[in-house]
Amino acid sequence: PRGLEGAGGTAVGRTAMAPAAAKLAIIWIHGLGDRGSSWVDLQKEMRLPLEAKWKFPDAPTVPVTCNQGHASTSWFDIETIPVTETAKDYPSDIEASVKVIHGLIADYEKQGYQPNEIFVGGFSQGGALSVQSVLRYPRTLGGAICMSGWLMMRGDIDKWATKEGIKAPLFWGHGSDDRTVVFENQEHGVNALKKIGCSVTSAVYDGVGHSLSAASIGHFQRFFSEAAKGPVESKEL
Repeated sequence: PRGLEGAGGTAVGRTAMAPAAAKLAIIWIHGLGDRGSSWVDLQKEMRLPLEAKWKFPDAPTVPVTCNQGHASTSWFDIETIPVTETAKDYPSDIEASVKVIHGLIADYEKQGYQPNEIFVGGFSQGGALSVQSVLRYPRTLGGAICMSGWLMMRGDIDKWATKEGIKAPLFWGHGSDDRTVVFENQEHGVNALKKIGCSVTSAVYDGVGHSLSAASIGHFQRFFSEAAKGPVESKEL
């Protein structure tokens, strides 16, 4: 479930608007054992300069290996926790969930949103899926946010990422004390993404575990704002 460290203060955000007024369309993907409803307050905590429409999808409830086979909401199977940079991938699970997210993206396009107005983000398992969903899409989306996630199928990235997909900018934030999805995943993932030409903004949150922080929410706001204006160069925050 969602965690928030060092949030501090009170954030007052804009409410979701009808497509005619909105400028951004965002899909936020939850992690293992969680639900989309756990994240709906994120749209209020974000002080976005543009109106945004949000979707918070739910993963199916399925047996999960790291839970000794017990059923849980999960976008794909996970063999063990902590998730390391050598974690086992489950390609058929990944592809099935990417198809679900692509369907939501297509729904936004049918409502009149341009691909560059559509963003996909997520936490933990959801962050890992957001990268897959954006890089596999046949058109260039507004961008992806991977918070405390990992890059799946890293060795075959040139086979599954599309030429248009890799043009989308990405933001990757990770807590230095993450013991659930180990911190080293960020370095390995970011380096692999940059090698194929992705623009990646990365941020490390010292002393933060497997959680959001007030700083990460601020970085999300900045990323959305910059990406909505045009190309974003790779950088470390």
